[in-house]
Amino acid sequence: MNFKKPFLEISLISTAEKKKTALQIMKKFQKNFEECYKINTSIRMEEITPIIRVEFTSKDEFLAIYERDLDIYEFLLENVINGSLDLEEFKTEQLNSKLKIKSGSEQIDKENYIVLKFTSNFKDPMRKKYNLTTKVDHIFGVHSAFEEVEDGFIKFFERKEDFEDTMLDNLKRADWEKWLKLKGIGISTEFAKNFLNLLAKKNI
Repeated sequence: MNFKKPFLEISLISTAEKKKTALQIMKKFQKNFEECYKINTSIRMEEITPIIRVEFTSKDEFLAIYERDLDIYEFLLENVINGSLDLEEFKTEQLNSKLKIKSGSEQIDKENYIVLKFTSNFKDPMRKKYNLTTKVDHIFGVHSAFEEVEDGFIKFFERKEDFEDTMLDNLKRADWEKWLKLKGIGISTEFAKNFLNLLAKKNI
């Protein structure tokens, strides 16, 4: 059987960022990706588009990246549904906003901070993760969406903070504390204590 090794390419489609070039943005994303997932990547330019490429040795190596924090998202969603996390305490602009992002097609018409394309020959684990993470993101006020295309997925991030959320390591407590601060939530608030106590049960 002819086995094709998985690959992932991340390209910048558009950005509203004025202070940094597309290459600078993607080099920062690349550095974060390598540090978070402990894997080597390369970056190239196609005309004016920077593209990060990741070559995987096996499907298991690919899954190790895309499934490493799925149980955390499932855990958070479960605790929101069963009421263990009281979202009434999560008083932020994001949750009070009337904006409801449901799909990538709706997001296309918005002015996004950044739009990225994730191209791969192994889409199933990506679809599974994006369906779950987008649902949890919306609960916690992240303005993002994704749309599936033939060779991958397009991800839309409406605000800079929504994009920066993706560069936090979900397996590190310190990064979750940063995330709470990005949301304007003090670490000493009741919500933050409950939130971090729940993560502690996942050994984070």
